[in-house]
Amino acid sequence: MCSSDLRRAADAGSLTAMLSLGYLYQEGSGTPQSYASAQYWFGKAADGGSSPALFNLGVMYEKGWGMPENPEKARQYYRKAAALGNEEARKRLAQLQTGDKLP
Repeated sequence: MCSSDLRRAADAGSLTAMLSLGYLYQEGSGTPQSYASAQYWFGKAADGGSSPALFNLGVMYEKGWGMPENPEKARQYYRKAAALGNEEARKRLAQLQTGDKLP
């Protein structure tokens, strides 16, 4: 699916399309990299209950991608994702307890 198709699907409420757009903008894959756009689309998907979007917002805050690093905000997003069953978020929270940083 091309980015214009994803955009239409996201605008129509598809959480999968919102998440995909977030990844595309975060990585700059097929579109110019834009952390602000990634944050926007991950935020929209997170508002709809997407645990991967919540996890990715946590990563963005932890790494300071497009925003100042904010470990506490990252933990908040990881906790929300973990509460929805996201195993990556559970692992990341455990790693943060031991002081591990993301690569």
